[in-house]
Amino acid sequence: MMYGWNSGMGWGFGGGLFSIILIVGAIVGIVFLVRWLVSKNGPIYGGTSEGETSQSAEGILKSRYARGEISREEYLHKKSVLEGEERQ
Repeated sequence: MMYGWNSGMGWGFGGGLFSIILIVGAIVGIVFLVRWLVSKNGPIYGGTSEGETSQSAEGILKSRYARGEISREEYLHKKSVLEGEERQ
């Protein structure tokens, strides 16, 4: 058997470098694919539905009230508006 730069496998001088680049590229591609699938806007979650939108709006409203940005009356009014929109 021949060992060295050209071991008879047909890869030649750049074969080892090419295979390393190919493996690293495949790993990077898999990492990006997994991150995209797991992300909030990826196809697993399918974006936001109407229920998620109103729930997050209520959560934002609660946070604003907790921080003191809006009064109790304003909180109750906006909450009733949100609940009214859910029923329609």
